[in-house]
Amino acid sequence: MTEPTERNPGETNTRRRQMRMVIYMLASVAIGGAIGLVLALSEEGEGSFFSRDFAGLSLDPNLAIAISVALFFAFVIFPVWCFTQIDELLRKQNMVGLAGGCIAVISGYPIWVMLYAGGFAPYPHAFGVFLLSYGGMIASFLLAKLRDLLPS
Repeated sequence: MTEPTERNPGETNTRRRQMRMVIYMLASVAIGGAIGLVLALSEEGEGSFFSRDFAGLSLDPNLAIAISVALFFAFVIFPVWCFTQIDELLRKQNMVGLAGGCIAVISGYPIWVMLYAGGFAPYPHAFGVFLLSYGGMIASFLLAKLRDLLPS
């Protein structure tokens, strides 16, 4: 019989996966914070990156390329690589979340346009579509998590 203080291999693997997930979350926060800080410090012109008013924006071209590369890494490369590092159930839940975000944009944007045309909503803008996709991802991921936690 094993001592209560000893960990079995399953507990060890679970703790390792949980620690890896915390590290990935902290890395995501650090990458996003660094990109946001650089954008906040380097804005030129009258517009704002963090509102609908980006018509008057200007940014140094080299910095724009560097930030675009960082955003590509943060939104494409890093998440896809993280999918290879998680177990099958969590990968499936994340894919459901991504599909939910895509469906939210594909269906939400035309609905928003119709509501704008009827005078019920403001003019559609990129930041709103981004928030729509993010909200769709969060909601569908939480539903997938809840579905897998509840007994069948």
